[in-house]
Amino acid sequence: MDKYINRNQLRLFVGLAAVCLLVIVGCVSKTEFPTDLPDPSESGVGGDTTYLVLQPIWTEANGRECSFPRGVTFGYDGSVYICDTGNDRVVRLSITGEFIEEYAVEHPTQITQDRQLNLICVDGEGTVYRRKYFGGGEFDTALYRDSMAVFIETQRPGVDTVLIDGVWVEINIIIYDTVLTYVPTGLTGIAASPLIDRYYYVVDSTRSQLTVLDAEDHGLAADLMRAFNLQAAVDPIGIMTYPTSETSYNIVLTQLGNGRNDGLRIIESKNGRFRDVRLDVADIYNDVPAGHKQVTADDEGNFLIVSTTGNKVYRFTRHGAFTLSFGEAGSESGQLNAPHGISYGNGTVYIADTGNSRIVRYQLSTGLQF
Repeated sequence: MDKYINRNQLRLFVGLAAVCLLVIVGCVSKTEFPTDLPDPSESGVGGDTTYLVLQPIWTEANGRECSFPRGVTFGYDGSVYICDTGNDRVVRLSITGEFIEEYAVEHPTQITQDRQLNLICVDGEGTVYRRKYFGGGEFDTALYRDSMAVFIETQRPGVDTVLIDGVWVEINIIIYDTVLTYVPTGLTGIAASPLIDRYYYVVDSTRSQLTVLDAEDHGLAADLMRAFNLQAAVDPIGIMTYPTSETSYNIVLTQLGNGRNDGLRIIESKNGRFRDVRLDVADIYNDVPAGHKQVTADDEGNFLIVSTTGNKVYRFTRHGAFTLSFGEAGSESGQLNAPHGISYGNGTVYIADTGNSRIVRYQLSTGLQF
């Protein structure tokens, strides 16, 4: 056997190596980390007109009817997670609605999933729970529990003596006591960092504050808004996050109307700088000033906000320009009743239609497959 490589063999070897290098470089260039939301035109996505309801509507899971679900999220693992609040459970479904598993949680209201596929939910009464992906099990880790000091005035019957015409007489009186007690705070939203740092952001609407929990499972900043000198009256309700680079991301808060001019507050995770985005439609301020509003974003960079009292979903560009809305009050197909949760994934909008005890899915009419 010849121990030497001739010139033709050498040329062939070099050529194959060059082809392999090009393939590797090409693959690397196609797997870039997402940076920031897309920036669609002010008129929205070209060619679309409305969102249409997908059938079937999800009304049950694992043999039980849904009961006033308040939260829904499309996870990084491709599953859909539902806070089935009235049934004290979190349900995991496939994107086509097949039941996968469920976990016991008392009155879950909002849920999110981090990049390590851990699930984090709030119960609306001051407690945040986590279910670790590796190891499975239930939501048995309480990451955060908060309460607020409140003075409550109580009444009880009593007896007193008074001097009447020189005689001491007992009379019945009401004794008022002031008691210090602690009540749960109103946690209305939760979102995980879109990076792998395991930071979780919890919205406390009672105190108008945002609490961030770090990887060691304790509060990093008890009041992120005040720490960053934000206005205390921002009234946050819903929340989402999205990456802006490989090391940073933005936090998006929806705010109650109440006559405010700003509908969204976008906070930079690294330095706390923020900007307010006015939503360019009167309905979301004037018609539903006290509406519960959760937020998500689609593939085109539009914000989708669900309004509980308005019974509809509004879509805005990232600059706040209104593009369309869908939904109306009722229980029929295409109608909503006090929806509390919204999420987007795989080209589909998932809505927790709380008052109708169901999950409704929508897709753009231009994206439906027939």
